[in-house]
Amino acid sequence: MDDLFPVGDDQIVDSLKRGAKNGVELLLTQYGRRIVFIATKKHGLSLEDAEELMTDVIMEVAKKIDVFDPSKGSLRSWIGSIAHRRAIDLYRKKGKKLIEQTMTDDWWSLIGQSGDSPDHESGLSLDARLKERIESTLALLSDREKELLRLRAEDLSLDEIALMLDIEKNAVSVAHYRAKQHFKKLWETTDLQIVHGSVGV
Repeated sequence: MDDLFPVGDDQIVDSLKRGAKNGVELLLTQYGRRIVFIATKKHGLSLEDAEELMTDVIMEVAKKIDVFDPSKGSLRSWIGSIAHRRAIDLYRKKGKKLIEQTMTDDWWSLIGQSGDSPDHESGLSLDARLKERIESTLALLSDREKELLRLRAEDLSLDEIALMLDIEKNAVSVAHYRAKQHFKKLWETTDLQIVHGSVGV
């Protein structure tokens, strides 16, 4: 409960630099919930991911406290910038993992299945943002590429698709593979704007 027993930033910095046992505890007490707020409300991370990120941010701040320069900004802003950076990194990591997991033949089914309601602070949940990015990437594909991905995702065999499109089975296989590779390349070279609001805590 970081707001019930507020402590000064100078006290936190001093405790961390001296290696006092309560340094990390003071840091967590003062800024823990705000880091979680940034992760969940500004970046749409789940509470579980946000709490893990909070621990990482606290540990990074404690480890790098000697490089903190109050003349360049407050401790609050510094922690905020670290929290935002780590949240963005985690978002991108999860997005990459999503593509790795879903570029199987059933990945198309994810489109339109985001069950999370939009967050009022950021306007988008994590799932919604990933869904938006997937749809934005799909829009860059040709109609034939999208059709091949959709038909394969609907669990149609190569033979069935070949019959539907009136092309050879081998041609379907090659075209489907190329469509997937094109999607992956586009995904890696495009980036959805995911930062909302200021970088302060």
